Amino acid sequence: MARPTKNAWPRPAVLSMSGLLVALSVEFLDELVDGTKGAAVPLIRTGLGLTYSQIGLLAALPLVVGGLLELPFGLLAGGGARRWRVALGGGAVFTGSLVAAALARSFIPLLFAFVIFFPASGALVSLTQSALMDADPGRRAQHLARWTLAGSAGSVAGPLLLAAVAAAGGGWRAAYLLLAGAAAVATLGVARCGPLPAGPPGPAEKQGPAERDQLVTPAAEAEPVTDCEDASLRTAVRALRRGDVRRWLVLLEVANLLLDVLSGFLALYLVAVARATPAQAALGVAIRLAAGLAGDVLVIRFLERFGSLGLLRAGAVAAAVLYPAFLVVPGLGAKLAVLAG
Repeated sequence: MARPTKNAWPRPAVLSMSGLLVALSVEFLDELVDGTKGAAVPLIRTGLGLTYSQIGLLAALPLVVGGLLELPFGLLAGGGARRWRVALGGGAVFTGSLVAAALARSFIPLLFAFVIFFPASGALVSLTQSALMDADPGRRAQHLARWTLAGSAGSVAGPLLLAAVAAAGGGWRAAYLLLAGAAAVATLGVARCGPLPAGPPGPAEKQGPAERDQLVTPAAEAEPVTDCEDASLRTAVRALRRGDVRRWLVLLEVANLLLDVLSGFLALYLVAVARATPAQAALGVAIRLAAGLAGDVLVIRFLERFGSLGLLRAGAVAAAVLYPAFLVVPGLGAKLAVLAG
């Protein structure tokens, strides 16, 4: 009998509920931080006396650094216990970056905290997501929908957290310290849960429309999971040579312009252009994120019926209409109404 490899995982048929909940809590936390940051931008700008150029750097530079480091993290982490250890390290840095942001007294320390946050988030969140997908390959579309729903719930909770802290007499620094505490708890949950085991592919006869309507080819989906970083690198290079993979990567980044990027600048836009108060701007962020949460609930409901590509096309058409309308309609109330759409 062949002996198991050093990093081989057991292959249970069903993902445990505890593993699923820990993974979803990581995504909830990440978007909770993002939602709080988006609502707090006007307060941060006022508190530290930042210029609009500095705000732009705070938003753009961490995204660039995080994007450049996320793929190497995934390739070097591989799978199994190694991926789990890298995710735990990311969780520790994730927590430390939030503490550093709360303690920052000027632009440079805050920029440093934001820059190290993004690769740490990539290590913790992206690797947890990939482990979740490997743990139950037969229901990836459903788990992705749940993952998105958990993130939307965290985004909505972020402005509410900031509002609650402000009502209690605190400010954005206190909110960031609370987020650091939550990050420490989530990291401990990942440590306690251990590596998520890789599950076998789901049987074809049990696949619904969402599984049949994948954005990758069956040949790519059937490639075995391996813990070897050389094999992971070869797989990534082969994937990047495919035109459909490059197209979807570009479309993913373009779509993010109306997701995290829009949310990050929304409060500042409402204050500077729509003449909203910081409280009204936080309300606008909450409305935009709550609408996204409602949409994610509907995605889970309709995914089995319409398939992922059908829902994606419908969402693209709606975004192409609503975003220009948001920019051109006059008055704060009208803009908030379009955001709710």
